[in-house]
Amino acid sequence: MADEQFMEQKQQLLAAGFEVEDDVIFADTQEEAVEHFKSNFIYAVEEYNNANFITAFASLVLIAYKKITKKNVTLYPYK
Repeated sequence: MADEQFMEQKQQLLAAGFEVEDDVIFADTQEEAVEHFKSNFIYAVEEYNNANFITAFASLVLIAYKKITKKNVTLYPYK
């Protein structure tokens, strides 16, 4: 991260209006880095939604529905 190219690209992104959101993501490939970022983003959104009773309840209902329908599909795979 201390190389000149990284610092130059970082300055270009910051000048374009991008913001530093979290810590550095270490990954072997770009795809792995994007997946890591997305997983952290989804976790943060779920935590935010679950902080409110109404959205937490809606999330519970959706998860329960998905579990029930998945269970029925595995029990009766030919229907």
